[in-house]
Amino acid sequence: MLTETGRGRRRLFRQGDAFHPARQSGKTAPDSDNIPPRYRELLKWYEEQYSRNGRPQNAEPTELRGVPGDVLLEFAGTIPPDDVARMERVIEEECERVDSDEW
Repeated sequence: MLTETGRGRRRLFRQGDAFHPARQSGKTAPDSDNIPPRYRELLKWYEEQYSRNGRPQNAEPTELRGVPGDVLLEFAGTIPPDDVARMERVIEEECERVDSDEW
């Protein structure tokens, strides 16, 4: 029911998250009968707002963000190795602390 967002970090699974094929039919949330009544409103929020980002289940997926891989490949080898090492260090030290899904 949780998904890893970084080393040692977890959040609730949401529709669209990657998962192991063996978990295709796995649970993503508890059954409402298995949680105390006072928490059932949270389960409703999870299903209606969090898991689907407020979209109906049959809604069209949002537009993909980012840059296509073939465009990125044009830059392969153009960044000096010491800059690559510095960027890797910064990503390792700083970026793994940020989880945009927690905003």
